[in-house]
Order: sequence, then C-alpha cells, then structure tokens
Amino acid sequence: MSKAREFIDFWIENSVHAVEQYWTVGASQDVAELTRRLVAAAKEQGFSEPDFAS
Repeated sequence: MSKAREFIDFWIENSVHAVEQYWTVGASQDVAELTRRLVAAAKEQGFSEPDFAS
C-alpha cells in the first residue's frame, strides 16, 4: 500500500464521522469541506498531487 493511501485511510478514519443529530454543532461533514481539509492536511504532510495518482 502506498504512503499516500495509508495517509488517506488514516485521515478518513480520524476525520469523517457520522452526525448523530442533524442540528448537532460540530465539524462540517460536507463533502467539499472534507475534501479541502484532506488536501490541506496532505500538503502539510508533504504529499503532492502525483502521490495520489495511483
């Protein structure tokens, strides 16, 4: 498994959570927001777009 794939799996496990109630205040689970946060975290860890191509 590639390091990029390991990072994505780890990030998803620790960052994506089911919302227990619609009105509960907490981190956004909007797909666009989660994508932005994943990309930002990947850049902070030194990954670049080609790392995720395979």
